[in-house]
Amino acid sequence: MKHLGFVAPWLLFLACGAFGFTYQVKKGDVLSRIAQKYHVTLKQIIELNPQISNPNLIYPNQIVTLIEEHPVVATVPQERTPQSEPTPTPLPPLPQKKPHSIFSVTPRFSYSRIDATDSANGGSATLLSYLNTGLTLGWMQVWSDQWQTYLNANLTSTNWEHFPGQTLNPSTQTLSGFEMGGRDQVSERTALKGAFGFQQKIFVNAANVTLLNLSSVPIPYLNAQVDYDFFKREQLRLGGSLGASAFLSAVTNNYTINPGQAFYGKIYLAHQLGTMEFLGDLGYGRDNQGTSLASQALTDLSFGFGLKWHVGGSP
Repeated sequence: MKHLGFVAPWLLFLACGAFGFTYQVKKGDVLSRIAQKYHVTLKQIIELNPQISNPNLIYPNQIVTLIEEHPVVATVPQERTPQSEPTPTPLPPLPQKKPHSIFSVTPRFSYSRIDATDSANGGSATLLSYLNTGLTLGWMQVWSDQWQTYLNANLTSTNWEHFPGQTLNPSTQTLSGFEMGGRDQVSERTALKGAFGFQQKIFVNAANVTLLNLSSVPIPYLNAQVDYDFFKREQLRLGGSLGASAFLSAVTNNYTINPGQAFYGKIYLAHQLGTMEFLGDLGYGRDNQGTSLASQALTDLSFGFGLKWHVGGSP
């Protein structure tokens, strides 16, 4: 029995070599500390775990293989006088991704429809803009693999049509917007975004729905969005986004704008080529925000394609 306490650790080591040994990642772990704790090299962990595309980015509950499964033939050593083990040499820290910027330009085309109902007499009107053309310019600062901040500016030209018997003034509107926010890469496939901005919106300003005066008003808003990559392989990503915006109230010389909300979703496809990334998306949105003169709902179907390029660092 006195030999059992000495032999047991060797039996455990032999079992790990024969059947493999894995580790479940906990919050705050990094690969260099895991390697140091279990007396393996960082290079061995990277070679045994090809599913880890970025050694600097691991997530809680992820399974990491530390010892490869293979048959082991060994003999149990004879009992020897216990002696202190040498202190392992600390591994150097993993290199961190250098902060860098990403610039983007995205042309966008959309179809829009406004359904308005006069608050005084209940009359209704529908406005259509079949081909809106727009451009979004973006800048993102990458601070780490997990955290980024960004600024976006957009400009959209709309051309509204109306039904017979209605007078529309003006029929063409140019709308602009600005947004600033942050992005948190919470897992390998999922990212959360939050933003604050201003967006010019079209409102029906009329005493009745046969005489339609359109006005554009900048409205402040808060936005939240989640992105998820359904498919991710090497340089190709296919995913979807869901988001919601809360628009605040505003006051003009002629009417009051009520608080509103919008919900939207889109499918995106992105392909990385070196420091360049090509992307396209197809989206649908529904916006409800009325005034003291009329309630209205905006439906929008859009398509965009664009280009991103990394400056001062690697993707």
